[in-house]
Amino acid sequence: MLKTTDELRVELQEYSNVLTKISRMVTHGELVPIKKGYYETDKNADPLAISSVVYGPSYISFQKALGIYNMIPEKVVAITCATCSKNRQKKFSNAFGEFLYRDVPIEVFPYGLNTVVDGEYRYQIATKEKAVLDMLYIVPPVKTIKALKELLFEDLRIEEELFFELDFEFMEEAARLYKTNNHNLLIKFLRRQKHD
Repeated sequence: MLKTTDELRVELQEYSNVLTKISRMVTHGELVPIKKGYYETDKNADPLAISSVVYGPSYISFQKALGIYNMIPEKVVAITCATCSKNRQKKFSNAFGEFLYRDVPIEVFPYGLNTVVDGEYRYQIATKEKAVLDMLYIVPPVKTIKALKELLFEDLRIEEELFFELDFEFMEEAARLYKTNNHNLLIKFLRRQKHD
C-alpha cells in the first residue's frame, strides 16, 4: 500500500519522533522508499504500478511497452516512461528497479493510452501504436523510407508481422502531431501499405 510521509505522521502520531520510527520501519523492511515522501508497504509491488508515483505525469512506453506487447525480442528490465514538458531525460533507481523518463510532445501525450488498475494504483501504458510512435521520436532521424524500415525492423527489432497488424489509421493521425522527419516518413510508408 502506498503511504506518504504525511499519512505516516498521522498513523504514527503516538511516537515521540515519527521520522525516527519511519526510518526504523524502512530498516526493518516494513516500508520501502519509492521517492522522497513516498513509501510502499509491499516490497513485492509491481514496478509498473509505481512508475507514475516515481515521476509524473507519465505513462509506460518506449522499449518497456514494446517488450510487454512482445513486439521486440529483448527482455526490457528498466521501466521506460514518457512524460512531457520536462525538457530533459530523468533516471531514478529504487528497490523496485530502474526508471527512465523521456519527453514526448505535449500535443501527443494524452492519446493512445490504456489505463491499468492494480489494487490501489492506477497507471497508464501506451498502446502498441503509441509505443512505436514514441520510439520514433527519441531515435536519430532517418532520411528515406528504406532507412525507416531498417530502423523499425532491424535497429529497433520490431516484429514485422506484429507491426503490420497495428492500427495504421491511428498511427497516421497521431504521427502528424510529433512533427519529426521520422514521423513524416512513417506517414508515407503507412500510406504505401494501404495501396499495396
